[in-house]
Amino acid sequence: MESITVGFLEEILKEKINLIKIGPGSNVGDNYTSLIHSIQVTFKKDPQRLIYLVLKTYPAHPARQQFLEDTNMFRKELLVYDTLLPDLVTFANDRCPSILNQQEIKLVFPPLVHGRAVNNAGKLRVSLFLKEI
Repeated sequence: MESITVGFLEEILKEKINLIKIGPGSNVGDNYTSLIHSIQVTFKKDPQRLIYLVLKTYPAHPARQQFLEDTNMFRKELLVYDTLLPDLVTFANDRCPSILNQQEIKLVFPPLVHGRAVNNAGKLRVSLFLKEI
């Protein structure tokens, strides 16, 4: 995976970045299938604007990487955030208003900012960027 740099984040967010602060997104040992990074971003256009992101990447351990490749787990998770959850919300709001007393459904999951699946010489690598909630 690319390094987490200002340039990398500018490519993803399509905005000029003033400052980034990167930290762990979970405690060591909390997450078997990925590395989680917490990222704070401020922008050049509006330095007061601050967003928080969660970046989920492949784990460093080769056996865990192989497990993810064998199960295609990261790609499936990317499809859940990118397609299934938004479609589920749309379906429920379109089809079930009488059941919900005309209230709009809002699922509690972080919005997907960017997801990428890259095949490097037969090796699938996926990154998920989610907004913190």
